[in-house]
Order: sequence, then C-alpha cells, then structure tokens
Amino acid sequence: LWRYGDWNPGKKTFWRTVPCPVGVGDFVLTSAPHYGPVSAVDLSGESPHVRWSFEKRTTDTPTPLVYKNRLYILHGRRRELTCLDLESGRVLRQSRLPGQRYLRSSPTAADGKIFLMDVDGDVLVCAAHTDQEDADQQASQPADREVPEFELLQHTRFGGYPARSTIAIAHNQLFIRTSEAIYCIGK
Repeated sequence: LWRYGDWNPGKKTFWRTVPCPVGVGDFVLTSAPHYGPVSAVDLSGESPHVRWSFEKRTTDTPTPLVYKNRLYILHGRRRELTCLDLESGRVLRQSRLPGQRYLRSSPTAADGKIFLMDVDGDVLVCAAHTDQEDADQQASQPADREVPEFELLQHTRFGGYPARSTIAIAHNQLFIRTSEAIYCIGK
C-alpha cells in the first residue's frame, strides 16, 4: 500500500536492516540501518507521513521498545539507552549503561522496569520513565534542560559470551538465554 524510506541508495548487497518496525496506535516506528534515524510514521491521515525523527544515538541491531507510551532506543555499541515521548519525539531520559562490551539484544519491559543484556551475559535492569517523572520535569525544568539519567536497579553477570538473545518475559518470569544456559527467574 505504501513505502517509506530509501535506506540503501548505493544498492549495497551487504546492507541489512535488523531492527523490526514497531506498530503502536496510529504509528509505525521505523529504524534505518547502521544507526540511521528512527522515525514515527503517522498512519492516521489519508497518507502516511513522518511525525518526527530521532537521529542521535539510534540503534543498529536492537529493536526499539514501546512501553507505557514511551519509546526506548538502545545504541548497543555506545551502551546508551534513550527514552522518547511517543507523541512528540522529545528526549525524556538518557544514560550510558555500565559495562564494557556492546549490546545486541533488544530491550524488554515489565513491572516498571527495562531489561537489557550485553554480549558478555551481563543483565541490566533500569527503572522505566514514569508519567509522574514527566510531569515533575515539565514543572521544574526549562525546555533546554539537561536530560536526566536512568536509575540502574540491578546489574548481574550471567556470563556466556556471546549472549545476543532478547530477554523474554512470560507468566511473571524472565527467561534469559546466554550461549551456555537458559535461566528462568520469577517471584
């Protein structure tokens, strides 16, 4: 029905797009390859149009996460996690994550937490951005404010290089797969 983007103008045969598009409400969120822009394509009108694009600290392989009307983008090589307002594309929170090696797995979320795993099998848990924090930021800081960082709740080493799988969540349990084992963690 429609097409968006010309992500391979040089027609390179090794060019690949790894992140999946993410559909939410009237939007399709697209990620160009090799740290290209993440764009919110608005499907609500007669023809699709780009509502906003985010071009800094974008993704290469991890698929962006939509959680509680927020978009989380992981720049795996720089270990940077960014939270955007889904409607406007405004940066709400951004942090460099602890650790040494890159992340290839996509972030997942549940219970107000963002779960990530790097290639060494280190699992990071960050507090998700909340509506209350957004209201507090707007009330207390000017538009050109410094963006707050994520709160790191947990950093656990499971090992098992190379760990590239996304942490799965089902039935109040986390399923973490490294190259050496599968772990199930629950309450």
